[in-house]
Amino acid sequence: MMQQKLNSKWELKMFYKNKNFPVLIIGYLVFIFYIFASYYLNVTEYVGDSIIAIILLTLVFFFGKNLRLNRISFSLLIMALALHTSGVFGWYGASPFFIQYDHITHFVGLFVVSILVYNFLSQYFTKNKAHNFIILAMILLVSLGIGSLVEEIEYLRGIYFEYLYQ
Repeated sequence: MMQQKLNSKWELKMFYKNKNFPVLIIGYLVFIFYIFASYYLNVTEYVGDSIIAIILLTLVFFFGKNLRLNRISFSLLIMALALHTSGVFGWYGASPFFIQYDHITHFVGLFVVSILVYNFLSQYFTKNKAHNFIILAMILLVSLGIGSLVEEIEYLRGIYFEYLYQ
């Protein structure tokens, strides 16, 4: 019993000492802000996106050691998700930039996914150039696949909300 308490305290201490913990808290605060903004601006479809982002950040945080996650890549993930969720301000309809907002979010999202996949697969690089080329091709294909999956989810979400609010 005493050993179990000591282990849980030690695990809790290690949780707080994780270098990505402050970044996770900032990510939580960002998406809690977006939840409130969604309700305030009456654009509630972004509440679900914010909740999914919080769940995704939590999962990535807990698997961070296996994913070889560092503060920069974790911060970039939060930025990419926040960039998408900033659509709550109507930026997909009227972009504040000279490029369509959708193109910016997809470019940044694909870039961040590529960095995350590279961090994970970089442990398999060798001196063999053909082997490394295959790993780089895998990074590209996995990133494009995840981007396509996200696009399909966005499309299905659009159909759902269109059906819901007719």
